[in-house]
Amino acid sequence: MGVISRIRSLYQYPCSICIVFGIKMLARLRSLINSRNRYQYQYQEVDVSQNQLRLVMITPPYTKRVDEPLRCTIEVVSLNDLNAEFEAWDAKVSPSLPPRKKIILWHEFVDKEKLPGKYNRYRWGDYVALSYTWGSVEKSHWIILDGHLHRVPKNVDENLRSLRSQVFGNRPRCGVWIDYLSINQDDTIDRSQQVMRMQTIYRSSHNVVVHLGEASDDSDLALNLINTISYNISQDFDYGKGLAITAAQISQGIPFPDQKAYMAVRKLFNRPYWRRLWIIQELALADDLSIVLCGNSMTYIGGIRQTMKLLVDNTVAVEMITPGAAMELDVEAQQAAVVLLWWIGRLRKHILLWKESKVLTYLELRSPALTMAQWAKATHQYDKVFGIMGLFPGEISEVMKPLLTELPSTDVCQHEEDAYTKRVFMKFAVAIIQSTDDLDIIFARNTFQAETSKYGLPTWVTDWTLKPDRTSTIPNNEWHFFQDADIWEKGLGESDPVPNKGKQGIVADTVSDSTPSTNISRPWITTLEGRRADGGRKSKVNLFADDELLACQGFVIGHVDGIAPEILIDDAGSLDGRWPEDMVQPKRDMTLESPYKNDDEAANALLRTLLFDPLDECDKRSLLLTVPWLGEEADENARSGEFTINEHGFIQELIEHGWDARMFVGQFLLYELARRRLGLFRLGHKRLKDFFPNRVSTCTEKPLENDYMQLVSNLSNRRLVTMNTGHFGLAPAVVRPHDQIFVILGCSAPVILRKCEEKVLYKVVGECYVDGFMRGEAIDGIDNGSYTLEEITLC
Repeated sequence: MGVISRIRSLYQYPCSICIVFGIKMLARLRSLINSRNRYQYQYQEVDVSQNQLRLVMITPPYTKRVDEPLRCTIEVVSLNDLNAEFEAWDAKVSPSLPPRKKIILWHEFVDKEKLPGKYNRYRWGDYVALSYTWGSVEKSHWIILDGHLHRVPKNVDENLRSLRSQVFGNRPRCGVWIDYLSINQDDTIDRSQQVMRMQTIYRSSHNVVVHLGEASDDSDLALNLINTISYNISQDFDYGKGLAITAAQISQGIPFPDQKAYMAVRKLFNRPYWRRLWIIQELALADDLSIVLCGNSMTYIGGIRQTMKLLVDNTVAVEMITPGAAMELDVEAQQAAVVLLWWIGRLRKHILLWKESKVLTYLELRSPALTMAQWAKATHQYDKVFGIMGLFPGEISEVMKPLLTELPSTDVCQHEEDAYTKRVFMKFAVAIIQSTDDLDIIFARNTFQAETSKYGLPTWVTDWTLKPDRTSTIPNNEWHFFQDADIWEKGLGESDPVPNKGKQGIVADTVSDSTPSTNISRPWITTLEGRRADGGRKSKVNLFADDELLACQGFVIGHVDGIAPEILIDDAGSLDGRWPEDMVQPKRDMTLESPYKNDDEAANALLRTLLFDPLDECDKRSLLLTVPWLGEEADENARSGEFTINEHGFIQELIEHGWDARMFVGQFLLYELARRRLGLFRLGHKRLKDFFPNRVSTCTEKPLENDYMQLVSNLSNRRLVTMNTGHFGLAPAVVRPHDQIFVILGCSAPVILRKCEEKVLYKVVGECYVDGFMRGEAIDGIDNGSYTLEEITLC
C-alpha cells in the first residue's frame, strides 16, 4: 500500500503544480485584460429593508498545496430567505429563545428527524461571522475574487485560508461575513449602514469564529493546555491547590514539565486581538461555544475564559510558575484581556436585558461596556463609540446615526478626523444623558483628561481614548469582579461555558443540555437603594453654545479644605517610592463642632469613606482599623518610601498574638505602605495614624484580603480630603483647596466643580465620595431652606 501511495504522489505532485500555475495564470490574464478598462471590483448594493448582507463564498481548493490561491465570490443574500423546514420549526419555538440556543436545538431537531440538507437554515445555505485582528492594512496578498486577482491585507488572506481548511471542510454553501470584504470600505454610506447592523449580523450567524493569527510563541502548546484545563475543570479537578503545590515545588528548584505551556498561555493573552475594540461586540454577540483558531490549533471561547479566570484566581502561584517580568509581557495588554474575557458574560446578559426592558440605566452602560471600550484599541478613535454601538438599545443608536453618515473618508487629514471625533464624543454624552435620564456620565472621564486629551472637549464630556483610572463610587462595578463574578456567571443562568469533553479535551459539535434562562433580572439594583446623593431626583438639562455648555441643577454643600498626599501607583501596579510634597492640612478651626459626635463615629466615617460604603456595612465586618500602627519609625520612613516593617519585629509580634501570618503578603503590604503615606494627615482633631491602635493585642478575627485590595484601589488617583464642614471624602487626585462640592440632581455622588474665569461657568473635576452626603441626606435641605437649588452651567 505504501508503494502505491508513493507512486500516486509522484503523479499528483506535478499535476498539482500545473493546476496552481493554471489558476494563477488565468486570473492574471483576466486582470490584464480588464486592467485596460481600469477594472475595479464593483460591490452590489444591499437592501437593508430586505435584511440583505454580503457573504464571501469560498471555493474548495483543487489541491493541497499551500500556495494555491484562495478563490471566492461575494454574494448578496437575505436573512429573510429561510428554508421551509427551518421556518416551520422556528414558528413553533419560543420567540424569546436566545439565537445561539435556538441553533443548538435546531441541530438536535435535524439529527432526530434526519432532514436532508444538514443544518442550513436558509435556502442559500448558512454563514459564520469572523472575528479577527486587521493588523497592517497594506494590501500585500492576492486572492481570486470573482475570477480576478484582488489585493487584500495579509490577515484577510490567512484567515480565509484557515477557515477553508479547518472549519468548512466539505460543508456545502457556508459563507463568511468578514468586514473587510463584506463591507464596501470605500463607501461611507455602506459602512455606516453595516455598523448599525452588527448586532443582527453576528447574532444571526451560525457561529462566530475567532482567529488569533498565525502560530507563534508555542501557541499550539497554549491551546492544547487550554483544552486540557477545560476538561479537567469539568472533572472537578482542584487547580487552585495544584498550582499552589507546583509554585512551591518550583521555588525549591523542582522542574515543572508544563511550565512552557503555561508561559505560552500567558503569551497568548498578549496578542493584539484581545485589545481590538471591535471584538467586544463580536464576542458579546457570540457565545462560549464560538470556535477559536490559532495556526492549526482549535479551542473554544469558553475554555479560554475558564483559563483566564484560573490565572486571575491564582495570580501569586501563576506568577511564580511563569514570571511575567521574565517573559517581558505587556502588563496593559494582559489587563485588557482580563477585562474583556471576564466581563463578556455580563455584557451578554445586558444585551438580552436591554432587548426585553424599556428601562435603561447608566450603570448598565458603564459596567462593563463603556469601561471595556476605554481599555480597547481602535485605528480610528471615533470607533471607541461606533465600535460598540451595535450593542446598545435603539434610543442611543438613533441619536448617533446621523453622525455615522458623515464618516470621514480614509484619506482625510488628522485635524479633520480629530474634529469629527470630538463631535462623536460630545453627541455620545448627550445620547447617554437623554436615554438614561442620568448625569453620572459627566465624571466618567480620566483623572488627567484636561492635561492629556487632544480634542478640546468640554469637561463634562469623556474622552473615550483615555483609560478609566479610578474605581467607581457605586458598588458591584467592574473593579470588584473578583468578589462578584459568581453573580454574573452563574446567578443569571449563564449556559455551560464549554462543550462536553472527551478524554482528549474538547470535542466539537457537542453541546451542553443546559438551557439559558431568559428571565433576566437586575440583582445589582437592590444594592443601589439609598446610595444616591441626589435622592433619586432628576435635573432639568439644557444644552447651548453648539452643545458645548450643559446646564443642570444642584446646590453647594461646601468646599475642599484639607488634602492628603497622593498615593502614587506605578505602571506595574505597585506603590511608587517617591514622596508627594503636596499635602494640605485642613485650615478648619478644630474648636468648631465636628459633624461626627465622637471618636467612634469619626472612625466609622473614615472606614466608610475609604471603602465607599454609605450604608455603613463595613463597620460590622471590616477590621482595617484594628491593625496596629507601626510606631514613630513609620512617620520617618514614610517620606523615603523605605519599607522596614520586619526590622522592628512587628510582624513576628503580631503572629505571636494570633494574627494570621498569611495576611502579611500581597495586598497587605500595599495597604501598609498606603496608610503610612497618609499617617500624618489630620482628620478633625486626630491624625490618621491616631485612628489605629498603638499596641499589639490578641487577634480573634483577621481583616479581609478584599478590604486591603479595595482600599488601595479606591486610593488610586484619588486623595483623602476634608471639607470646611468637617466631613471626610475621597476626591480625584487633581483636586485643589477651595474647589466647591455640589450635589447635582441626576448624579449619584457629589461632584467637585471649579469656577472658570468667567465665574458663571464651572469645570468638572470629578465625583467625590463625601461621608454624610451619599444617601440623599442633603435633599431635605432644599425643602427646609438649608440649601438653595441653583442652575449650574458646565463648560
